[in-house]
Amino acid sequence: MGSGIPLTALTALFAAAADLPDTSERFREAMSACTLPGPELRRDRLARTGWTAAPPDAEDAQAFRDAALLEIWPNREAGPVALPETIYRHGTARLILGEDAAGNPTCRLAAQTSEESDRLFAALARADAVTEAGPIRRAAMVTTVLDFGTDTWRTEVTLTSANTDAANAALAEPLRTTLAVFFVTRPVP
Repeated sequence: MGSGIPLTALTALFAAAADLPDTSERFREAMSACTLPGPELRRDRLARTGWTAAPPDAEDAQAFRDAALLEIWPNREAGPVALPETIYRHGTARLILGEDAAGNPTCRLAAQTSEESDRLFAALARADAVTEAGPIRRAAMVTTVLDFGTDTWRTEVTLTSANTDAANAALAEPLRTTLAVFFVTRPVP
């Protein structure tokens, strides 16, 4: 057996992750929309799957503050997060469409850890793509799409997830968001 946490221990650590019945579906919908090559296609897919666009409110700010906290862990405080004019919501899940500095389409998901995200983390662990485990786990992956009638593109996905009990033990205020996912899509040269 190699170094690090065995896969069975990692799986057991996050086994109780699905906090709400719809969290796996929200994660799948975000993965499906955010790997499309541009904002219009993403907005269409989100609308077809029940996501609604709205101006941000205090709950949105809290969700993305928690997502930022996961991303800067082990720091225990994240300041306010600048939010765009439009947030996409579906249940407790929140999503922002944007662009990186080079103009490539991005998505930022703030949601609850789900059975689906746990399965993805387990698969990424088997591929040695989980870079950190413990109260916070991190992983990265890339998807390439060839068949959408456009140029080939790839989406780089970084995932950060909390073991809720372990992370909350270190915090003054419990997390409402336990999964932060960032997508950036670029054309393949």
